[in-house]
Amino acid sequence: MADQNQIEVKVTNPKMNVLAVISFTISLLGILTNFVIPIIAQVGAIVCGHIARYQVRHSNGSETGYGIALAGLIIGYLTILFSIIGYGIVGLGLLALFNTGKFG
Repeated sequence: MADQNQIEVKVTNPKMNVLAVISFTISLLGILTNFVIPIIAQVGAIVCGHIARYQVRHSNGSETGYGIALAGLIIGYLTILFSIIGYGIVGLGLLALFNTGKFG
């Protein structure tokens, strides 16, 4: 019985992907700083989110954070979309204001 081959398997808990957390954090901070530093933080969150999703998919279960990276991507893309829409509305309002003849 002592000659049997034994296989030891060590099971470790999967760790959270750091870029996923960074993507989510930067996207939330980018919402707060959108008027100070427009869109730059969101681009960083989107880049980190895509890289994190790739790493989690190819980690064979050793990393988690796919959902957090996806949340960072969604927040980043939506913030950019709403920022562009908001800047367009402000621009059209200013254009209409200056074309009335009262300020120009």
